[in-house]
Amino acid sequence: MLNLKTELKQHEVGWVGDGLAFKRDNPFFYKDMESPNPAFTIDAITASPQHKDWYFRIHAGNRLVRKDLHFDSAEAAYAAGRLILDEQQASELSLRRIERWEGDHAYAVDGHTDTDTVIAEVEPGRWWIFMNEESSHRQFSGPWTNLEEAFAIYRYQMLKLN
Repeated sequence: MLNLKTELKQHEVGWVGDGLAFKRDNPFFYKDMESPNPAFTIDAITASPQHKDWYFRIHAGNRLVRKDLHFDSAEAAYAAGRLILDEQQASELSLRRIERWEGDHAYAVDGHTDTDTVIAEVEPGRWWIFMNEESSHRQFSGPWTNLEEAFAIYRYQMLKLN
């Protein structure tokens, strides 16, 4: 059985920390980790290990096939990336519960390569879609009456774009 911590340790490529050491204390980037699909490699990355907002990227060769954001740890990001077994699954949109702060009612939309989308209940019965594309283009849509309605609208919008 794969030990996630050992696998992560073997693939550290970026660190942050105090002092003048070449290799710092806290890894923030793990690269080219194994996937159950031998055609895939997985990276786990964060802007700051103390921030607790990790994401994973899956590559097939040099091509990015999926990037899911908003995980609490490198282990959680890597474990989620290992669940993606093929390219069809990699492109399927899905919802995953996240808690950015205590009491937060939010869901990450997984299944993209270039978009950070969160659907959140900003007030009881008022759900909004928050989209941040890699090009720094931000979009907001809502309010919707429930999560299912907001996700259905979002998926419809994505189908129209593609």
